[in-house]
Amino acid sequence: MNILIAPNAFKECAGQIEIASLINSNFETDAFRSTVIPLSDGGDGFLEVCKQRFHLTEQVYEIPAPFDGAKIACKVGWKKDKSKIFIESADILGLKIVPINKRNPILLDSKGLGVLLKTIMTQESSLNNIVIGIGGTATNDLGLGAASIFGLKLLDDDGKYLPIIPRNYELVKDLIWEQPRIVSKIEIITDVENPLLGENGAARSFARQKGASEKDIEIMESGFENIIKILRKKKLGAITNILNGAGGGLAAGMQIFFNAIIKPASDFIFEDLGINNLSYNPDIIITGEGAFDSQTLMKKASGILIEKFRNSGARIFIICGISDPEIENKLPANVKIFPIIKYFKDEKESKKNYKMGIKMACNEIKRIIVHN
Repeated sequence: MNILIAPNAFKECAGQIEIASLINSNFETDAFRSTVIPLSDGGDGFLEVCKQRFHLTEQVYEIPAPFDGAKIACKVGWKKDKSKIFIESADILGLKIVPINKRNPILLDSKGLGVLLKTIMTQESSLNNIVIGIGGTATNDLGLGAASIFGLKLLDDDGKYLPIIPRNYELVKDLIWEQPRIVSKIEIITDVENPLLGENGAARSFARQKGASEKDIEIMESGFENIIKILRKKKLGAITNILNGAGGGLAAGMQIFFNAIIKPASDFIFEDLGINNLSYNPDIIITGEGAFDSQTLMKKASGILIEKFRNSGARIFIICGISDPEIENKLPANVKIFPIIKYFKDEKESKKNYKMGIKMACNEIKRIIVHN
């Protein structure tokens, strides 16, 4: 049987390369011909996937953290000729680097990304392409923090400068911005396709899981609306009719302030990571991620794979940490979910023993394949 093993990361547990290797180790028999392609939709693990796929050279930069003026060491991946760089926003602004007691997106900013971009643009004259994977962020600041490093300023009703954090966006009466001259093309890979504003937007869909209260969410939503209104009125920035809300509005901010091009995660997965280049039609597909829920179907990696192969005749198995039972009713008949939490007493134990859980899920999948 031809088997495609293509999981996403198990966020805050294990990366997609390790997960793919663990799954593959359970199918290394003469009964299966395996192809292993760890997936990334721009979120956690994006850089590691790109390093493996594109043979990148790693470099570390010291940049500001999103909280308390702390400093962090941020890894990036360079092509050997320094013409192209790959950046993972989760390594700069992610939940994985923000302590739980600091997770309050109304107070966090994306300045670290701005510092990183300005540093590499200044130092590397051969750079002509910047690829940023956006997802897994702890911030919800519309990318204004990053833009502030390039000169963005917010002013209140008295003409005084406001600190650039989301709590203040409602108070902004004017802003100063001059489009910087950026030679390099900036491409954005987004882990979800959702609008900036509204019920499915950045604040109302994702800020809660980043630590925001209901009041904070409404303040941030109102603040985003205010900033966009001012930008439109002053005809500043590249504001399109469709602004992407991924990364707490970071994708939209990169569109507005840096003329970034949005590359859907599906294109990145199929073209750049090579799913479209398979030399055979898979009989079995094993994918998955940490939490399989409604967000998965918002063009996240596993959801993208399900959509592509739903009518292919392949059998699709989802290995995940946890799953939303309601989502199973929305899946095609050829898809079956295996949340590894079911093998343990609780989520904490399943995270601690995820290797054993993946092995148990793989054994169950093999039994199903053999008997059906």
